[in-house]
Amino acid sequence: MDQKNVRILLIEDNPDDVFFLRMVLHKADGTTFEIQPVDDLATGIERVKQHNVDVVLLDLTLPDSVGLDTFKAVKAHAREIPIIVLSGVDDETIAVNAVHAGAEDYLVKGRVDSQLITRAIIYAIERTEARKAILRAEEKFRGIFENSVSGIFQTTPEGRYLSVNPALTRIYGYDSPDELISGMTDIARRLYVDANRRNEFVRLMQERGVVQDFESQVHRKDGSVIWISENARAVKDRDGKMEGG
Repeated sequence: MDQKNVRILLIEDNPDDVFFLRMVLHKADGTTFEIQPVDDLATGIERVKQHNVDVVLLDLTLPDSVGLDTFKAVKAHAREIPIIVLSGVDDETIAVNAVHAGAEDYLVKGRVDSQLITRAIIYAIERTEARKAILRAEEKFRGIFENSVSGIFQTTPEGRYLSVNPALTRIYGYDSPDELISGMTDIARRLYVDANRRNEFVRLMQERGVVQDFESQVHRKDGSVIWISENARAVKDRDGKMEGG
């Protein structure tokens, strides 16, 4: 991880716990932790809204909130800021519920040392950054998918569309992707002029995993016939079985 300075919002009303965490995190090697302590939920939420912290350490028992509702209140405003629960309650049910609600980790006071808390913080930030990268990649792909002038699609081996982009919809003369997907229930017979072309397409996908410059005549919605050239790659499950392409 390249980040060397980590800004921590510590929502904790016990001064002794604040002091302990300062001492523990001061011992960490290679990373400087800047702790911003607040002692109630309302102030913590206001700090979270400013989005100038890298991670939140949260006690679930505060003067103005208790239990999992404390976490949910912070999470509602944290957006992409990771939250680690640091609780005095060693309760597996609460821990599991907190993680299911979106907490990156659940640590119990009195069982935390410098190595454990440092690792939890760094991992929480790295996981959050990884999720952000995935979302950015998905958004980029979605933009390409929606705005490409070339038709993009995914089908099942049996011959149904799973997804189509607007360009393919226009090429085939349909009004919307949903209309094309719902209307084209048998690609071999309803799309290709020669139904055997679909069988050949599937055979090549199964044997090679990829099809390039596969030319065929196809029917548009209005019955007219056009030539297309397809490039496709097989999508396989963990067992190597083809799911689509």
